[in-house]
Amino acid sequence: MIGLASLLFAMLFNFLNTHFLNSDGIELRGGQMVVTADDASYLSPADNFLADGQWRSHQPGQNSYYLRSPGYGCIYLFFKILFPHNPFLWLRIFQILLFAVSSALLYEMAKWFTDNELASTCVAVVYGCTPFACGFLSYTLTEGVTPAFVIFYLYTLVRYVQKRETRHLLLSAVTFAFLFVIRPVLGIFLPLQIVAVWLVCKRSPSRFVACSAVALCLALLPMSMWQVRNWQISGRFVGLHPIYSTDSPDLFRPAHKSAWNFAKTWSPRGDEFHSSIQALWTSSVNGDSTFDAVGYAVSKVPPKVLDCAGSESVRKAYSDYYRLLRWQAPFFKNGETVPDWFVEREKLVVSQFDALTHIVRAKCPFMYHLSGPMCVYGRLSLHSNLSMYMFQKTFRGNAVMEFFRFLFLAIHFSLFVLIWVTLVQNRRDRFKFAVVAVVAFYLVYLAWFQRGIEERYTLPVLPMLLVSATDVVVRFAKKIPIRNTDRDYEIN
Repeated sequence: MIGLASLLFAMLFNFLNTHFLNSDGIELRGGQMVVTADDASYLSPADNFLADGQWRSHQPGQNSYYLRSPGYGCIYLFFKILFPHNPFLWLRIFQILLFAVSSALLYEMAKWFTDNELASTCVAVVYGCTPFACGFLSYTLTEGVTPAFVIFYLYTLVRYVQKRETRHLLLSAVTFAFLFVIRPVLGIFLPLQIVAVWLVCKRSPSRFVACSAVALCLALLPMSMWQVRNWQISGRFVGLHPIYSTDSPDLFRPAHKSAWNFAKTWSPRGDEFHSSIQALWTSSVNGDSTFDAVGYAVSKVPPKVLDCAGSESVRKAYSDYYRLLRWQAPFFKNGETVPDWFVEREKLVVSQFDALTHIVRAKCPFMYHLSGPMCVYGRLSLHSNLSMYMFQKTFRGNAVMEFFRFLFLAIHFSLFVLIWVTLVQNRRDRFKFAVVAVVAFYLVYLAWFQRGIEERYTLPVLPMLLVSATDVVVRFAKKIPIRNTDRDYEIN
């Protein structure tokens, strides 16, 4: 029933949202999927593979061969082959079906975690039958499938620990293999496989080694093949997410990376940073001398950072970066890779931003190591997760809509607080503790290390955040004494 209800509600919310997008004249990819700045980089390799047999995006340079890991592109490729005239409709239906099945499995996960059927039903209803978690099912982004794959992976591991059947371990390994090549950062879930094998096989060291080896080989095989292929193309290990390239003529080059690392010292919102860099880039490409792009970029730097690093040094770094982008613009317009002389000049800009980053870290350690990441963590948690267009635009300001926005904001914020309580409560249950610890570490990674986050980045762990928070509520409810109002009568 949970799965069927989730299917119906997910279809209702997503197709209703499409109606309002169409009504406002917003273009959809294939008439079905929301268009974003990132989705083309996932889809174009599959399109090019069908056209000329090469898995690469449209941009020039070696980076086009391995910018994105191939997992999501392969899913799109599957539907492109089966339904060449309307692959996006079927891709969308697939993502909704995947969500519905995962909602049913989440009920089982919650029952294992809380040992309470009512609480488990509440988890499944909030996750599967409200718009809280289905906002990205109409996007051609990894968030359309990764939450479901995380649930499948954890469910099969739990079944393995409970039933001690090898088939569940193998299923978990295969699921992880897909998850890893879809969204490499979710490789942080791999240690759970070792923990599960240890819990099952700890009395037999040889069996532990054998099961771990087989599971790891299966789990890492697709990504290993992908990395070998990339090594053959580039002659080096390119990493799990090689967004920056030294020969690409677009914005994502080493200088951008260095400027972004400097911005991370005060942990701005991603859109704030990108707006300032985009202003430099757009002005460079268009040759616009009327707009003070450098001044705009410097204005986004907080006064405290300007005091620490020196306002003149910051302005010079952005001015030199702007000059570098103007040199780069012709190569971008002509679709050419940049020459060696440009790479050498770029190193000077990189060294400037790196020096500024080092100065701010040294002079403002509290901001860099604590207050900045805490602000990022706050931004991760303080939103309703109702990301659909109709909630953010169409019904914005409506009294009923505002009530639900604040309700889901409260729920969402509580998940990010209660995860730490759950970590303490489950310290004696090794596997539950391991699951919660991985989820908590992922949030720490986003806030303290990646920092440049978007709301959607937490979607893969949202199901387990919901389960763990519910466990806290259930444990608290059990401690509340129930007053017995019945009277005992003595019969003579």
